[in-house]
Amino acid sequence: MGDKVSGSVSTSSTTSSAIPMDSEQLEQQQLATSCAGLQQQQTSQQQQHRSSSNFATAAKSSNMTALGLVLLSMMGYSQHMQQANLGDGVATARLLSRSDWGARLPKSVEHFQGPAPYVIIHHSYMPAVCYSTPECMKSMRDMQDFHQLERGWNDIGYSFGIGGDGMIYTGRGFNVIGAHAPKYNDKSVGIVLIGDWRTELPPKQMLDAAKNLIAFGVFKGYIDPAYKLLGHRQVRDTECPGGRLFAEISSWPHFTHLNATEGVSSTAAPVVPHVHAQAAAPQTPHQSPPAAPKV
Repeated sequence: MGDKVSGSVSTSSTTSSAIPMDSEQLEQQQLATSCAGLQQQQTSQQQQHRSSSNFATAAKSSNMTALGLVLLSMMGYSQHMQQANLGDGVATARLLSRSDWGARLPKSVEHFQGPAPYVIIHHSYMPAVCYSTPECMKSMRDMQDFHQLERGWNDIGYSFGIGGDGMIYTGRGFNVIGAHAPKYNDKSVGIVLIGDWRTELPPKQMLDAAKNLIAFGVFKGYIDPAYKLLGHRQVRDTECPGGRLFAEISSWPHFTHLNATEGVSSTAAPVVPHVHAQAAAPQTPHQSPPAAPKV
């Protein structure tokens, strides 16, 4: 059973574990090759920032002219995404692949023709914010379990997840149709910041990781340079990505106020929180509620 999305797409069903692993390895090889030239150009001052212990830090200049991905080994499972500014700043973030966080295979993979014209920001509400990598890995698995097993989707709904540890977790990835924003699933990158961001602002490392991921997507051609940045609430009757996070992204470059024909219909149902309904008995993160919440 698919995610019931519209659009002209090409579809490839995953029939064995070798297929996604081969695709992932090819992508890593391409990314490593693409940054080879960048590494040769960087000065010794920039090279000192290449440390697997660094969390995401904001680039000091908005005129980013170079971006690369350096694959490293950290504790046996991580990768290192380096975003370099040839001016006066270097920003780093770290990327984990699907196999790193223990994702199960997607039921099928549906691609769309990039670059994506939209980037849509979400919060998970549940799971709550995670600050350690093992905890964030579990949060990704919990979300995939809920989306695949409870909702019957092909895979976890989001393109990428951002943890409180500053790591970027690969969900469906770039140029793959998601299940996070109806009418936009086949033309957007969906990024979920794990946690409840209705009244609190995500920590700096999460915000920086999201910005770096978007910049990397633009650099690699996965995201249109003239992309429109949206909060989930702009395209769906939901409180997601939370009031505090929505106020934050409203100040980011490319944030867009949609017109009436682009956004939520005037006849849409009343806005409800993008959360799980509270039952009398405690629920585990992303456990199916009595009444299914909005996507």
